[in-house]
Amino acid sequence: MKGVFLIICVIIFCIIFESCSSSQVHTSNAKLELESDSLNIGTIKFTDTTYVNVKLSNTSTTEKLIIKKIKSSCDCTVPFIQDSVILPNSYSFFKLRMKPNEMGDFNRSVVIESNDSEMFKVLEIYGTVVK
Repeated sequence: MKGVFLIICVIIFCIIFESCSSSQVHTSNAKLELESDSLNIGTIKFTDTTYVNVKLSNTSTTEKLIIKKIKSSCDCTVPFIQDSVILPNSYSFFKLRMKPNEMGDFNRSVVIESNDSEMFKVLEIYGTVVK
């Protein structure tokens, strides 16, 4: 009886393992491109709020790009996006609001999550805050 139970468990395990290992994973053909991996904001005043537009391109010819999330490394840099879907061979922009919270040189990161096969792109933002 224990032998039959063991054989049944092994068969069930093999069926489950095979179905999991043979399932196809969809990889997207959408391709997120930034004009550059870094953006120099230049010099901004401590009392000012600065807005910068960042271009996002979908270089795929077949699949739309879906921007799932854009997150900044600091609360002083806030991304806003209106169109989270970018058609093939097209582009869109997202806006960054920069409100300095300290003086001197700064370096921030903005992480863009999408359905691109790389999934995440990082944009480094740097500049200098003056009085």
